[in-house]
Amino acid sequence: PIMCVDGGREHTDRCDFWIGDGDSSFPVSSGKSQLLPANKDYSDLAAALSLVPAHLSPTLHLWGFCGGRLDHEVINLGECA
Repeated sequence: PIMCVDGGREHTDRCDFWIGDGDSSFPVSSGKSQLLPANKDYSDLAAALSLVPAHLSPTLHLWGFCGGRLDHEVINLGECA
C-alpha cells in the first residue's frame, strides 16, 4: 500500500491512505485519510510512522523528504532512525 504524507501525494498517481495537516496538500477525495491538527508538537512523518505496525518489519520507501528545509530534513532522518 502507498501512504502519502501531506504533500507527498503530489508525487504519485496512487494514494491508498493520506495523512497530514494539510499545509502542503489536501486529503485525497477517494480512499482513506487522516487530517492532523495544524498546531501539534510532532511531524506529519512521525504520525505516519506511528501507524506502521512494528511487528511487520516493513520495508519503507520514502520520497520527497529531503531537498527543502535543512531543519525538516534533519527531523525526518531522526524520525526514521
